[in-house]
Amino acid sequence: MSGTRHPRCTAGLGLGLWLCGMGPALAEASLDCPPGTQPAEHTLAEGTEAWCALPDGTRQGPSIKTAATGRITERGYWEDGQQHGKWRYYDTQGRIIRTGQMTDGAPTGAWTHFTETNTPSATITHGRFPEPIHAAPQPTDPRYRWQLDLGSAATAWWPIAPDSVGIAIGTDRLVVVSVETGAIEADIPLPAPLRPDLQVIDGRILGVTGPGELFVAEVEAGGGGRWQRVRTPMGVTHAVAIDGENGVVVREGSGRLAGIDRTTGDTLWAGQLFMDKVPPLATDRLAIGVRNGREVRAVTIGDGAFAWQARMPASILAIGEASDRILVSLKGGMVQALDRDTGAPLWDL
Repeated sequence: MSGTRHPRCTAGLGLGLWLCGMGPALAEASLDCPPGTQPAEHTLAEGTEAWCALPDGTRQGPSIKTAATGRITERGYWEDGQQHGKWRYYDTQGRIIRTGQMTDGAPTGAWTHFTETNTPSATITHGRFPEPIHAAPQPTDPRYRWQLDLGSAATAWWPIAPDSVGIAIGTDRLVVVSVETGAIEADIPLPAPLRPDLQVIDGRILGVTGPGELFVAEVEAGGGGRWQRVRTPMGVTHAVAIDGENGVVVREGSGRLAGIDRTTGDTLWAGQLFMDKVPPLATDRLAIGVRNGREVRAVTIGDGAFAWQARMPASILAIGEASDRILVSLKGGMVQALDRDTGAPLWDL
């Protein structure tokens, strides 16, 4: 408009944003519906959602959500009623929060998450694996119940469930095999080699990649499923337990016991002190690690608050849980039992 001065704007970050002066990144508020569709919208408690729809109401084409202030908080695309293509999310100040690809209504590939200063805070890579097509193998040698040719040498294995075992094939494949029949129950592509420790909790396989990223795989009833690779600035050394719907208890690269959100990479809570690299463990409410070689320390899952500590008479080699007790293996062959909830000593041998 004549006589009106506008700040100079340039394309930024390759994300379809515009950077105006030194202010936050703002989304362009437009909805250009493709031929054969009509715009539709409804009011939400926090703002408005607008999209394009076919005559039968199926969403097809771009969509946006705006806050009550008029700022766009979500921009994406629909195909045959499913989220598809590039999606971007913004805070109410117009700053990018996360961006990535959707396929058939689910996140696919690498999603980048951003801090308030518009710098990347985490990268969450999403993948899917189909149902396996392998039937239960028939043994060629009558001495065996079953024989399974995995095509390549197994490099590691872990118990996955009472009747299943996970087998790493090379560095790029994790196969879940039925111990009873030898049938492949899941065939999971690995985005990176896994470290030795795997946890299986509530149907989720938790691990850590060689580069120090959290790896989570969920196997569905038919054998297919989804996996996530969570890369954070601190990195992860151990995946310990599930914390709510999306939280995972980990030992961060810094040494703190913490809970991170596997969908965003955000730190949900963290203990204040650094723990040794002795693999930590978790109960239903506590995360427990080793500090300074001889101290077992527990923090509360959910807020990282101090719960208890117990000093050992010798260097700690490992800790484990048995019933309501924490068993501590010490250098020299001694085992010390602690009360799981209070850390009080129970017995030693």
